[in-house]
Amino acid sequence: MFERDLAGSLAEVAVRRGSRGFTFDDLRSAAIADAPASSIGGVADWLADVRRSGLIEDLGFDDGEAAQTLGPRRYRMRRTR
Repeated sequence: MFERDLAGSLAEVAVRRGSRGFTFDDLRSAAIADAPASSIGGVADWLADVRRSGLIEDLGFDDGEAAQTLGPRRYRMRRTR
């Protein structure tokens, strides 16, 4: 049941973020807030599963704080027609 709760919580974050997308850190923060015992591995597994299934799309990397650096990778829920 714990994994189902974690997956629901992470999916909720992805939907709430809408077109601006979300990062792994956004998911990790939500997981810790909703289920303090959740692991980074659980969040990574969920992200890998939804990427593989095509439910989310990769938006690429955000700009980093310093010149010519990359920030976190951003994702969003895939739009359906």
